[in-house]
Parts: sequence; structure tokens; C-alpha cells
Amino acid sequence: MKYFLYFLPLFLLISFPAESQWVQYSNGLFGGYTNLIYPNGNDVYSVSYHNGVYYSSNNGANWILRNNGITDNDVKTLHYNGTYLFAGTNSQKIFRSSNSGVNWTQSSSGISNCIINVISSQANILYAGTDVNGIYKSSDNGNTWFLSGSGLPYSEVKDILVYGNNTSDPVFAATNNGIYRSTNLGQSWSYISFGIPTTANIKSLAKSGSTVLAATYYGFGVYKSTTQGLSWTSCNNGLPADIYISKISVVNSNIYIATGSGIYKSTNNGDYWTQINNGIYTGFSNWIDGNSNGLFASTSAGVFKSSNSGQNWVTANNGFMPDLAVKVFYKSGNTIFAGTDGNGVFKSTDGGLNWISCSSGLKNLIVESFSEKSGEIYASTINGIYKTSNMGEQWTTAYPTKLIYSLTVKGNLIFAGICSCSGGGIMRSSNNGANWVMVNNGLGNMNVSAMASKGNLVFAGTNDGFYTTTDNGERWEIKTNGMPTDPYLSCITIKGDSIVIGTSGLGTYLSTDDGETWAQFGTGIPNETIINKIDFYQGGFFASTPLGVYYKAHTVNTWILINDGFPVPDISGLKVIDNEIYAGAGLMAHNGIWKRSAAQIVGVKSISTEIPSDFSLEQNFPNPFNQSSIISFKCSISGIVRIVVYDLSGREVSTLVNEYKQPGSYEIRFDAKNLSSGIYFYRMESNNIKITRKFVLSK
Repeated sequence: MKYFLYFLPLFLLISFPAESQWVQYSNGLFGGYTNLIYPNGNDVYSVSYHNGVYYSSNNGANWILRNNGITDNDVKTLHYNGTYLFAGTNSQKIFRSSNSGVNWTQSSSGISNCIINVISSQANILYAGTDVNGIYKSSDNGNTWFLSGSGLPYSEVKDILVYGNNTSDPVFAATNNGIYRSTNLGQSWSYISFGIPTTANIKSLAKSGSTVLAATYYGFGVYKSTTQGLSWTSCNNGLPADIYISKISVVNSNIYIATGSGIYKSTNNGDYWTQINNGIYTGFSNWIDGNSNGLFASTSAGVFKSSNSGQNWVTANNGFMPDLAVKVFYKSGNTIFAGTDGNGVFKSTDGGLNWISCSSGLKNLIVESFSEKSGEIYASTINGIYKTSNMGEQWTTAYPTKLIYSLTVKGNLIFAGICSCSGGGIMRSSNNGANWVMVNNGLGNMNVSAMASKGNLVFAGTNDGFYTTTDNGERWEIKTNGMPTDPYLSCITIKGDSIVIGTSGLGTYLSTDDGETWAQFGTGIPNETIINKIDFYQGGFFASTPLGVYYKAHTVNTWILINDGFPVPDISGLKVIDNEIYAGAGLMAHNGIWKRSAAQIVGVKSISTEIPSDFSLEQNFPNPFNQSSIISFKCSISGIVRIVVYDLSGREVSTLVNEYKQPGSYEIRFDAKNLSSGIYFYRMESNNIKITRKFVLSK
């Protein structure tokens, strides 16, 4: 034992992962836009817009990343021309690989200031469609690129279809301004969208035999041409009128489309469509492609594959990293809902261990907020309000297309805060969302970003301040006494008599008189930092920001970062549920859901504010113990206090305290239910003071 104690300080200087740090809880959180191509046989390549290129050697059974040499993991497209595999990215760069993606080199000389949306090839010519510069061409396998010829506007090119591999075959370009065709290898282009509405946004192109097919982005469905694009007719029999289509593909003579309502199939050249979603447990699909070995569909819940032409689907996500951002959490009964930034709604019934997609019926997958009334859950999106009466199995429209930032319920009334980009203001419904009326009287600013209710009061946060109403929105009054001018409120949290608001760059504020007066609520969060969400647990508050998660004890004036365990500290959604803090990744991190114990952070009890003469760490009591024990400590000056438990090997097994403390005496109850019997050490560090003690756990 003396030998161990001699070396213990060395062990305690080593950094180990701790169970009390943030831990990723993202099992089942698959999604993101994925493009699938098939260079040969069972080899499949998949593009993730945030994690780069995945490769499968067994037809999608397992995936591994192949990004060596790619400097921008935001990959938009892949193409194989028989010699090289090409990857187009968000940062005007094209990469190519000659060894099946094992290594990549940049090959984008001549391309500038654009996003590469699509790459295609014809004979020895490569085409690259961009977001603003039209189409680039290369005749030397991507060594050099130059802009394509005249006639094509400098608009976004979303897809390129090569009719055949002969140099005399036409090439088609799908753009925001319709379809264009070239019959001379891209030297010149002609507009050929005759028969397609001029307002239709062409998203995807495909070829079935001699028929060219065009899928529109929203509302116009599918068009086909048997004259190589000179004339077009609609072919939407069997499709919903307001269908959203993101991809059309032809596989083994069948035509498939990926839509906001799942996958549809036509076996008669587009004359009739049938929905084929058996096994796909989400409605939204963004890609469909395949070869003789089967079909692959990319959805808001990840990748699915079918070996029987779409009759049945199974998941094919083994090896994929979570690739989504989470904006908001909500708990109803035993079910936790997570609203994402582009991948719809997921739910968990086992405390976040496993998640499944539940977005069927949603026509937009950017979820801003949740609320609940009379057994129905409401979700606001950037395309209206949806509700479900069966825990997310199916969503139905509760309000038409507006960007709804926030929801709150008061009695039998539902209030919705609208973005100014959709007209702004506040709507109210008294019949479960069937009808809505505007209630804006008194509002000085119409960008309503946050709402909440308390008793007979309803609160609204806007760019110019905090509003209250006592008559269900018939009249709103602004309450900004103590706030800065134009605070740009971002969130509202209510704890008892306390109302805490977050702003978009001006910190946090507290009111204890229903908004009549406000005072700054803590320092430590840098100016210009957006406060995304605030929640509380016992005597502490948590705030999610693009810099990570901040914590503030109610009796302390300083917010401190608690980011241990985050690979990228960018957090959007945040909520305390069942003693656990759930944190949703922001758009920069894009890595799903994280969780840690709120009790371990907040569970420090102040027992005296008398200033001690020195720092001390007391022996825990009782010791030995079999379940829990009290650890007392004293601080003579203010600062960050960290108390960590280590096992005999020096491995960090629990962080008990990691927060700012004022001078005083404190105690914390340590719950050791997850540890096995043995000898442990606990260590206190603060203001360059380090104290270590030993305890015995006997079960």
C-alpha cells in the first residue's frame, strides 16, 4: 500500500474520461442527406453532408469512413467515371480517388466561390453543377476545370443527366430556372422546360429507356419527356397534390422517387405511382438509388435497404455516426421527444438509451418547439404546426405554412409565436388547432421567438422585449424595466416565482415579479453569445449556447462552462429530465444527443457562509460505507472547486463537484451505487490547492 500511495500523485495527474462528463446518447439518431452510388458489385459509397464519405464492401451491411485527404467533410455529391471516384464539397473543392476512396487528392483547379452540388460524366468529359456558377467542365479527369458554354444562367444547378455516353448525346441540367439542354458537350445550352410551370423548381433528373424524367422540389410532382426534353407532360397519378420530391432514380426499369411522404415506385414509366414504405418508420426520404443488388433509401432516420424492389425495407446504418442537430426536447409520460434541425422528430422510451424516428406526416423537418394539450402533442416547425394523438406515430397539420418559433398552452388555449419572416405576431386557438386568430394588440415587435405561461398570465419574448397578457392575448403590455434596449429574447424559463430569460447576445435576466422589473442574472457568458435554451434543477440553472453548456448556482453570480466530454462544444437544445441534463448538438457540432447527471453538478449543499481560515477536505462519513456517504469541504476564497473520485489504478470514476464556489463550508452526498467494493481516493482542487483522502466502499 505504501508503494501505491507513493505513486498516487502521479496517477492523479493523468487525465481519464469520467462517467460524470457528458456522454453521447445517440443510438438510433441516424439521418442527414446521403447520396449512394455503386462503382462495382457490392461496393457502396455513401455521402454524409457532415461526416464525409462512407464505404461498404458488403452491400451496406457495414460502413466505414474513407476521408483520408478530404479537407471538407461537408460532401455534397459523389460520382464514379470508371477511372476515378470524385467527391464534390461545400467549399468549392472537388477531390478524387484512384483507389476506391482509400486516399483522396484535391482536383478543383479553376473552380472558385461555389458549392459543388452534382458531378456527372459523358465520354471523357466531366460536368460539375454548382450553386451559383452554373456548370464547370473538365476534359482531363478533373486536373483543370473551366466554365461551361453560353445559354446557361449563373443559377443553381441541382442535377445533371447525361442521356448517353456518346459525344452526340444530349446533356440536361436541372436548375432553379427550369431545365436546360446541351447537344454539343456543354458548349452551349438551350431552355427546354416547355410544358413545366415556370415556377417549378427542378430538383432531380433521370432516364428510363428513351424517356427523360424530371422531379420538382415542391408541389408540381413529376414530368416526363419522350422527345429528349423538347416537350413535357405531368405524370402524377397516385401522388399527393403537394408532394415534395428530392430525388428520382431508375433501377432495373422501375422508377423510384424519394419524397416527403416516403418512397414511391412506378412500374409503367411514370403512368401510376405506388407508395412503398413497408419497414421505413419515417415519412421523409431524401435519396433513392440502387443497382442489381438492391435499393438504398436515405431518410430522416438514416439509411434503409431493400432486396425486393422496395416491397420491404430494413435499416442499414451499422457504422454511421450520428449526423444531426437537436433543437428542443420534451417529455410526455415516459416518452422523451427530440426535435431536430432538419431530421424531424425522434423519441425515446428508455431514458435516451435508444431513439427512433417518428416524423410520419411532417412536411418540414426543422422542429422549433413542443407543447401538449388534452393528450395531444404539438410541434412547431418552419412550415407550420403539427399535432399527434399517438405519441408521434402520425402527425397531422394544425396550422398552414408559417415559421412558428414557439408554443405555449394556457387552459384550453394554445398560443403560437410567429417569425417576422412569416408575418410575425401571435396566434391563438381555442379548438385544438382547428382554427386560429391573431392576437397582436399591443405588440411593438412581431418577431415572437419565445412564449410561456404562468397561472393567468401568458408571456411572449420578442426582439424589443418581454410582453405579458392577463386577458388571453386581447392586450399585450411590454415589460422591460431593467433590460437593455432591444434585448432580442431567445428563450423564457419559469421556476416558481422566478422568470429567467435568455437573449441573443446580451446575457440572461431574472424577474421575480412577473416581469415588472428585471435584473441581470449572472455574468461569465461572453457578449454576443446566443442563449439557446435555459432550464433548472433544484438550486442551479443550465444554459445552452454555441460555446457549450453553462451552469450557474442560484446563489452565485457567475456562469461557468461545463463542457467536459464534448468533442465540439456547440449546444442548441437543452432540458433537464428525470435528474439528467439532455443536450442537443448545434449545427456546427451536428453529433446528436448528450447527457449527464444534473444531481452531480447541483447537489452541493452550503452549510455555512462564514469564511474559513483555509481550504479543507474532510474525511467522508460514514467510512467505510456501502451506498452513500457525506463529503464536507471548506473554501477560504472564491473560485472553481473540483472534487473527483479515483479508483486504485488512478482512473477517474466520478466528478462530484466542478463549479464556482464562494467562501464557505459545503457538503455533498456521494452516491456510489454504480461502483464496486474497494478502496478509492477523492481529491479536491481549487486555487492551486490539492487535497486527497481515501475511503472504503464495502457492499
